[in-house]
Amino acid sequence: DNPLIVEDLFTMLDRSLKVMPLALVPNPVFGSVFQCACVGSVVEHPEASHALLLFVENALLIGVHRRHRAELRPFVEQAISQAQGGQLLVNNIIAGIAGQLPTTLLYSGSDGSLEMALDAICQFVESDENLMLMLRTALQSPGCAHVNSTLETWFIANLIKARKEKNQGEFRRIVGEFSDRARLRLNRKL
Repeated sequence: DNPLIVEDLFTMLDRSLKVMPLALVPNPVFGSVFQCACVGSVVEHPEASHALLLFVENALLIGVHRRHRAELRPFVEQAISQAQGGQLLVNNIIAGIAGQLPTTLLYSGSDGSLEMALDAICQFVESDENLMLMLRTALQSPGCAHVNSTLETWFIANLIKARKEKNQGEFRRIVGEFSDRARLRLNRKL
């Protein structure tokens, strides 16, 4: 109910991830906190949303390329499995990009945005097939009912291609174009 408390809590948790990941990530509370962040990733309050998305992004990236990857990735995977295998997070991020959240949350000058959270998800999920399945499921969820199959297919194919090429500029362009096209379709349906 109070977005300022959400912002403060997840800002503190994000700092803890950066400063003392070996104390926070293996802690049993980490899974519950990650699950709360997945559920809260659709909050419209800009500062609270930024803090939530930044925490999610950094939690996922700990399992990708932080120096304690081998030690911490299993705990991150466990937290994701407690959060419906991460599908709820992917659904919320994609729905936000597709128009369910304000465009101000789409990008950030540094991090803590929908685009950066999606990038962290793409880096964390190691298999293209698993990522495609998660994206397809998200694009067929109620938050993306306005996205047609042509746009869905275009988005998934181009996102996977940009991921394989490790082309961050193209990744960002695809997310932006998808968001624009999806928001146009959403506005037409309203």
